[in-house]
Amino acid sequence: MTNVIVLAISLFWIFGQIKAQELQCQVTIQAPRLQSLDRSILEQLKQAITQYLNQNKWTNDHFEPHERIRCNITIIIQTNPSVDRFEGTMQIQVIRPVYASTYETVIFNYIDKDFKINYNPMQPLQFSTTTYIDNLTSILNFWAYMILGFDYDSFGKGSGIPYFRKAQEILNLAQESGESGWKALDGTNNRYWVLENMLNGSYQVLHQVYYDYHRKALDHMYQDVDQGREIVLQCLDQLRKLFQSNPNTIMPRIFVRTKTQELVQMFRNATDLQKQRFLQIIRQLDPANMRYYNQIKERQ
Repeated sequence: MTNVIVLAISLFWIFGQIKAQELQCQVTIQAPRLQSLDRSILEQLKQAITQYLNQNKWTNDHFEPHERIRCNITIIIQTNPSVDRFEGTMQIQVIRPVYASTYETVIFNYIDKDFKINYNPMQPLQFSTTTYIDNLTSILNFWAYMILGFDYDSFGKGSGIPYFRKAQEILNLAQESGESGWKALDGTNNRYWVLENMLNGSYQVLHQVYYDYHRKALDHMYQDVDQGREIVLQCLDQLRKLFQSNPNTIMPRIFVRTKTQELVQMFRNATDLQKQRFLQIIRQLDPANMRYYNQIKERQ
């Protein structure tokens, strides 16, 4: 009987831990140009990253299994300078369900071009958000908190800020590592600047846009599609004004490029006036991709 009780307690603890996790992340790792690279190492790295993101606890909030935040991580290894050194890119996609529908929207889509890590399959990844251990776990910690920040922002204005601040703590710890992507001087479109935009007090409109677009527009389109489009137009216009007054900001363009296909589908059946307004705004935000946005002119 004692053994049965112990087993029951153990199972309760295990399932409780699984139930409490926040992320449901699917990880893909490819190395198309490195044909001689041992694929078993890539599989072990994939499993290590998947477990690290999905099994560690990132918040004090309680998540039911169906509430876990879906995300996709796609890593492309481009070079393998040494036996345990891997360099390439890491694409992060954050997915959010839309209320009263089966539709899911991508709320953030970004390629981190500074994925440069050391990895030894014989050494398990150590979890710590208060000390710098290595570049791999720092990158994973950083993006885990950024994922949380974007998701929370889409449900409540500014609700993601505490997680963006946690990401800032990770960034500050990693800046002395000598690895790239953590500092302002490392480039104009790296993880430093993504975070800077989300915490810059002058860019508070970004938090408003994430909330209004997802919670006020998409989540209520089942009631009034036309009103939803109007809110989206207001969001895009706010991004346009932010970008015009601060041309070095990167989040307005990241936002619209994440939403390109969604916006095209949304405005295909809009009124002529809404289409005209949409094209006027988007032309100033993302002129390089007008060939996609102009699809809304096509008759259905």
